[in-house]
Amino acid sequence: MLAGSAIAAEPVKVGMVTTLSTKAGYLGEDIRDGFKLAMDQNGGNLGGVAVELMVDDDGRKPGKGKQIADRHIKKDGVKIMTGIVFSNVAMAVVPKVVRDDVVYVSPNAGPSALAGKGCHENYFNVAWQNDNLHEAAGQYVNDAGFKNVYILAPNYPAGKDALAGFKRFYKGNIAGEVYTKLGQSDYAAELANLRAAKPDAVFFFLPGGMGINFIKQYAQAGLNQSTPCSAPHSLSMSDCSVQWAMPRLA
Repeated sequence: MLAGSAIAAEPVKVGMVTTLSTKAGYLGEDIRDGFKLAMDQNGGNLGGVAVELMVDDDGRKPGKGKQIADRHIKKDGVKIMTGIVFSNVAMAVVPKVVRDDVVYVSPNAGPSALAGKGCHENYFNVAWQNDNLHEAAGQYVNDAGFKNVYILAPNYPAGKDALAGFKRFYKGNIAGEVYTKLGQSDYAAELANLRAAKPDAVFFFLPGGMGINFIKQYAQAGLNQSTPCSAPHSLSMSDCSVQWAMPRLA
C-alpha cells in the first residue's frame, strides 16, 4: 500500500514546447500562461492529478522543437506533451512523439497532414484543423459577391493549408496567390504586386505580428480605400482600417 501511495503521489510530467521568443513569442506566452492558470486554479493539479510542467522555447525553429521533445521524452520521461504554436514545428515534432507512445495535445497548430490518413490515436487537437476556418472564409468571401480575390499567406504548412482551405469554397477567380516568408515584417513588394493585380478583394492569413504589420502597411499604402480585405481573425474596422473583415471564427 505504501509503495502504491508513493507511486500515486508522483506528479504527471507534461512537456511544453512552445514559441516564447521572436516577434511571435506572445502567442506561446498566452499558451503557457493559460496552462499555468488552470494549474494554479486547481492547486497544481489537473483532473485531480498533480502535474509537473516543463516549458521550453522552440524559437519557431522545427529542429530546436524536435531536440527539446526528444530530451523531454528520453531524459525527463514525459508522457504528455503540448504547446506548439507553429505548424512547421508541429510537423517536425508530433509524428515521432506520438509514435513514442506519448500523448500530444495541440493548443493551436493543426496541420491537415496530421488529420485523416495522418491521424494517430495519441494526437488530440483542442483548437482546429488548419484549413477548416479558411474554408469558412472562402465561403464568406464567395457569398459576399467578390469575383477576383488576391490571396497570401506565409510559406509553411499552416499557410499552405490556409489558402488551400480558402480555395476549396471560394468559386471566383484568384487574382494572385502569394506565399511570403514566415516571420516577414515588410510587405512593400507584396503590396506593390497586389495593387498592380487590381483585385476586387484580398484575403490573407498572416498570424501574430505578421498580420499586424501587413494590415498597417496595407492602410498606409491606401489600399484600404479601394480594396476590401478579409482575414480569419477578430479584426474590427478600427483595428485594421479596412472596409470589411470576417467575424471571429475561433
